[in-house]
Amino acid sequence: MKLPEEAEEKLLIRATGGLSFFNISKMDLSKLGESGIKDNLESNIQGFSKDAREIFEYFNFTEFIGQLNDANLLYKVVQNVRQTDLSPKAITNHEMGWFLKSLSVVLQRVPMKLLESTLLPGILCA
Repeated sequence: MKLPEEAEEKLLIRATGGLSFFNISKMDLSKLGESGIKDNLESNIQGFSKDAREIFEYFNFTEFIGQLNDANLLYKVVQNVRQTDLSPKAITNHEMGWFLKSLSVVLQRVPMKLLESTLLPGILCA
C-alpha cells in the first residue's frame, strides 16, 4: 500500500532528522549516464521532496534540461556540476538561491546558440 505523498513526506522528514529537502531517488548525478540523461535527470528531480521540487518548477528546470539536451550539452553540464560541492557545508542557502536565480536568468535570456559558443565552454572547462 502506497502512502499519500503528504504522509510519506512527513515520515521522510522525520527519518532525515528534520531536513525539509531530501531526495529518495536511487540515482545521483554520478549515476545518470550519458544515454538517456534527460529522462534520468528528470526522474532524479522527481525524487526530491515536495519543497525542493517546487524550486525546480519555479525556475523551469525541465525546460532548461530540454534546451541543454537538444544542444547536446546536458551531459557535459551535469558532469561539471557533479564535480562541484553543493553541500550545505560548502554553499549557504542564500548562495544556492543566487546560483539558481542567476542560472535561470541566463538560460531564459541568452539564446542557446550563444550559450553553446561562448558561455558554456568556459563553464565546462572550469
